[in-house]
Amino acid sequence: MESRDKILDELWAIALLDNVITEDEATLLRAVEEQLDRFDLLVRSVDRAGGVDFEEFLRMRDARKQIFDYVLDKALADGKITDDERQLLVRIIEMLPLIR
Repeated sequence: MESRDKILDELWAIALLDNVITEDEATLLRAVEEQLDRFDLLVRSVDRAGGVDFEEFLRMRDARKQIFDYVLDKALADGKITDDERQLLVRIIEMLPLIR
């Protein structure tokens, strides 16, 4: 499972490939960080409960979907998705199943 910090580090590295962080990229990175912090709180509550039962599994699955939905809404807020945003969104889709 990927950690919050590792995911953010990788997304920042992708955003910095062209040596420029656009406003769109910064918005997405902030949105992902915010959502990963919320997901981390969920994971901690599950860990305190002593493990993942089916209900908690469903909550975590839904939380992963909400992360992407929230970030996608941020990307679409200006009516278009730039190539920079698309690169980040694709990697977010790839990483979401791995977060823990």
